[in-house]
Amino acid sequence: PFLVDSLTNAVVRAGHRIVRHLHPVLGTDRDGEGRLTSGSKAHGAPRRESVQHFELDDVLYPADAAAMIAQIDHELDDVLAAVRDFEPMRRIVRNMIQGAKEGVHHYEYEEVAETVAFLEWLLDDNYVFLGYREYAVGETDEGPYVEAVADSGLGILSRNGREPTRALLADLPPYLQERYEGGDLLVITKTNRHATVHRDARMDYIGLRRLDEDGRMVAEMRLLGLFTSKAYMQPAGEIPVLRRKLSQVLVDQDVIEGSHDYKSLIQTFETFPKDDLFAMAVEPLSEMLGDLVETEESSAARLFVRRDSLNRYVSVLVTIPRDRFNADLR
Repeated sequence: PFLVDSLTNAVVRAGHRIVRHLHPVLGTDRDGEGRLTSGSKAHGAPRRESVQHFELDDVLYPADAAAMIAQIDHELDDVLAAVRDFEPMRRIVRNMIQGAKEGVHHYEYEEVAETVAFLEWLLDDNYVFLGYREYAVGETDEGPYVEAVADSGLGILSRNGREPTRALLADLPPYLQERYEGGDLLVITKTNRHATVHRDARMDYIGLRRLDEDGRMVAEMRLLGLFTSKAYMQPAGEIPVLRRKLSQVLVDQDVIEGSHDYKSLIQTFETFPKDDLFAMAVEPLSEMLGDLVETEESSAARLFVRRDSLNRYVSVLVTIPRDRFNADLR
């Protein structure tokens, strides 16, 4: 899986425009030295190979070719690692579900229930699992620290070194210290790093806090991957975690069920970018949705700017009245 789109992205990222791309699967025979001796149709063949042929709109000079070969090798390694560890990562989600349930003594029951439902929702073909790693939080004479747990890496996070890397919380930026010292049971956001497997997009980061009996964070279970097209097609109000946010927004906005504002808020929520719905806390989300509903009643253009909770990026949303929107403006 993912060979065609992953390698297409590798070529495009190298700065080339593809004018023709052929990607058949063929039946092959090879000798003991690996040389191709014959080819056949894929159906019924005992051995099959994926072959890709790219034609570009420019000349590929030797230095460019060497760089592209290195990039393709790297991306193939990532594809192989993600596919190899796909089932182990699904099993890890079961461990995350158990970890979420253990947080019931320190978080509201509804938050725990929605976290469990969301993790189960991921397993229903709503997430492409690309990598996993666990991070332990502990204490030393120098203060609390966080470190990657040795050999916990799976997928694309399995080959970044086996030795634990440790950092004192005091040396981390304040917003990261806050994440390890408190916060929601589940965090969903975007990474700065683009996926090398499947889609050329920033990966979806899903982190679960694990607490001890005293409520102190002892570990973070961290998944990297991509929400699937199936996930993006579902109504936001039916997705675990998002449906709870919608209920909280409706209460915060103090709207009456069936009223004009109630319907407008739900409609705006459903058309809002899902990546932002996942990442935003309820309070700023409610404020922005309320402003958007007000904007619909006027002919004003509006600019909304949001900083990611982990300070990894800034999200910008521009709203334009329909009668003022055209190709030139876009």
